[in-house]
Amino acid sequence: MLNSQVLYAKEKLSIAVYILATHPGKIKDRLRAAALEIMLTPVATLPECSRVNEDVRWIQERLTRREPNYEGQGKTNATLHRMRNKTAVEIAERIVDAEAKLDVYVRSNTERISS
Repeated sequence: MLNSQVLYAKEKLSIAVYILATHPGKIKDRLRAAALEIMLTPVATLPECSRVNEDVRWIQERLTRREPNYEGQGKTNATLHRMRNKTAVEIAERIVDAEAKLDVYVRSNTERISS
């Protein structure tokens, strides 16, 4: 049976992927826009299968690696400010992969319930 937190996490990751695909900015701007959805994704409730929980934890850690340079900047903005585009692309790819894995998990568990 699917936990409501898993469905919430799926929703957050789906929104993040949508933002990454449709936001008009460059990759770091798109990551900044998607970051809130990622940070609201509850890692502890994610399934361990396919290592989705590890993916999301990795993404969250990569988006908040640096301490703010000034009051009000926030860790995500400080991190993205100094991040290379290659790293930003790697994080975006991992978001897409994590969402796809969670989608497979949700679909397979939903099909079992409705069968």
